[in-house]
Order: sequence, then structure tokens, then C-alpha cells
Amino acid sequence: MAFQFFLILFLIFAFFAPFLMLLQRLFYNRSGKSCYEGLVSFIIPAYNEGVHIERVIRSIFNLNYKNLEVIVVNDFSKDNTLEILKKLSKKFKLKIIENKKNLGKSASLNKAVEFAKGDILFFVDADTLINKLAFDD
Repeated sequence: MAFQFFLILFLIFAFFAPFLMLLQRLFYNRSGKSCYEGLVSFIIPAYNEGVHIERVIRSIFNLNYKNLEVIVVNDFSKDNTLEILKKLSKKFKLKIIENKKNLGKSASLNKAVEFAKGDILFFVDADTLINKLAFDD
């Protein structure tokens, strides 16, 4: 049993370590300063996320990174999600995609990818907060 646990841990590390090293190489130079200047797209699917949506959007725009776009897909929410998004779009540069019926998370993400212009796409749930140090210059 212990062998299987350590084998699984090793496999997880073996697969994710190169990915993490690649991300670090993309975003940081040898001095530890951010070196990636391309457009980064944040895609947020939202269904009845009126309670959370403002916090995640503010956390993204609070990043110390200048070249980003935020795309929010309102998946036919029944609460005040759309009203909050429209209010926030007056302060922040948001692309809001409104589904005419509830399509689900995967279809909403696929729809947003068609609009995304970034070289790198981050898929962020509406109840997730992005740490300010994620794109620290």
C-alpha cells in the first residue's frame, strides 16, 4: 500500500515538475523579474455567481501585469451575476459573453476560447481569488 502511494506521488511530481518549470521559464528571467509581455487571457465561467464574481475580477485586475484580457461567460444565471458584470464593465475592461440558455461549464469555456486573443489562457472559476504575486514584476 505504501509503495503505491509513493509511486503515485512520484508520477504526479514527474508530470507536473516539468510543467511548473516551463511556466517559470515563460514568466521569469534569471533575476526573478517577470519577462513575459504577451497577452494573457483569463476566462471565467459564471452561473449564479453574484456572490463571488466581483472578488475574482478585482483580484485579476489587481495583478501587477499590464497585458491581460478578462472574458466572463454568464451561463444564463438566474441571480444578479449579469447586473454585477455590467456594473464592473464600466470600471474594468471586461468581455462579457451571455449565453441565451444554460450550456454548462465546458460549453461556456469552449465558447470563450473562440473570443480569447491571449497567447496564454487561464481558466478561473468564479469563486477563485488570484494571488497578487502571481504575475509580480
